[in-house]
Amino acid sequence: MVAHHADSRDCITDSPEEYRHKSAVLDSHSTVIGRDPATIERSKHVFVDPTDLLAARSEMRSFIEAGTTHLILHVSAPYPVGIMQRLVEEVAEPLRREYAPG
Repeated sequence: MVAHHADSRDCITDSPEEYRHKSAVLDSHSTVIGRDPATIERSKHVFVDPTDLLAARSEMRSFIEAGTTHLILHVSAPYPVGIMQRLVEEVAEPLRREYAPG
């Protein structure tokens, strides 16, 4: 179904290895029907512990390396003061620099 109709796929899995496997299956199905697998965005939800942003960055890195193209961060309420800015500065921007093309 995803290979035929979807522009994105949100994969629910806890391990990068399983994520890679599910992506490979999707790639195979896409190729069989003549669709370029790269046209399907790959997303993953990451649950963030505000007291350990390094762990969130590490988890995100492992899923980026497994093929994720879109990461969705979840922080549970109550939200610590300044958490959004910290996520940008301590998680998103370092990963953006690390994986920037060129």
